[in-house]
Order: sequence, then structure tokens, then C-alpha cells
Amino acid sequence: MLEKIQRFTLTGKDWGNVPVLRPVPAETDAWGVLGVLRGTFFEDLVPVVTGEVWSHALNGHLTPLMRMIGRPPEALLRLIPTQFRRCASWQGCGSYDPVRCLPGKKTPDCWSMPLLAGDAAEGITLAALETVLAWRDGRYVVIVVGDEFI
Repeated sequence: MLEKIQRFTLTGKDWGNVPVLRPVPAETDAWGVLGVLRGTFFEDLVPVVTGEVWSHALNGHLTPLMRMIGRPPEALLRLIPTQFRRCASWQGCGSYDPVRCLPGKKTPDCWSMPLLAGDAAEGITLAALETVLAWRDGRYVVIVVGDEFI
């Protein structure tokens, strides 16, 4: 999955360094490997930005992007519904800590979201982990839709 996700640090005069995670778009889906998150609560938390705004951000003009992406990553972690916060492996884990093993600033790399029903449950769990860890690290997660320019 890691090869299908891009990590950037955008730099702008007014915003400083802004770390961003963006999935590599699939042929017909701008969400790429994060497409399995559509239809879940993550769809409402991950902002969709235009290719034009993204292109401006890549060239140092971040204000339009920052207006579109909204809440900072740490705020998004707090919006994960209660039933999806506790690590799915909590019962069999010797390292389980009820304070650390949920989405937040101390989320361990091994955290896993409780499975959702359906065929894509494993894909959802991996995509959710990538998203939560990005937010934990202060990285914005964005989906870019539409044409970009250089």
C-alpha cells in the first residue's frame, strides 16, 4: 500500500511547512487505495480538493488549499466514532494500553481499526491505519480531484 501513497511537505510563505498525504489516483478513482474508505465515516473526514488548488499549493500558494482542507489532523482524530477507536487487537495484545491504543497523538503503529462488515474489510483496515497514522503525525490527508497544472 505504501507505494500507492504520496507524502509531501508543502511550503508556503504564510503557512510554513504543511505535511500532506495523498493517495496516488487510480485510473478511474481519485481516492486510489483509500477508495475503500468511501461509504465509511472517513469519507466525511478526508477533504477533497480540486486539482487547481493542489497545483497552486505545490507551487507555494497554500491559502486556497488550507481553506479547503479545514480541520487540523489532530482534530480529525477526535472525530472518529467511539466504536472504532479501541484497537481491534486489544483482547489478545500483551502491550495493550487503554490510553495509548486508540486514535490520538500516541497511537502505536500496530493499531488496527475494528473490522467492518463486507468484502473490503481488510482493505478498509489498512487504509484506516494509514489515515490515522498520518493524522497522528500531524499530516493532512487529501484527495485531489480534477486536472492539475505544473
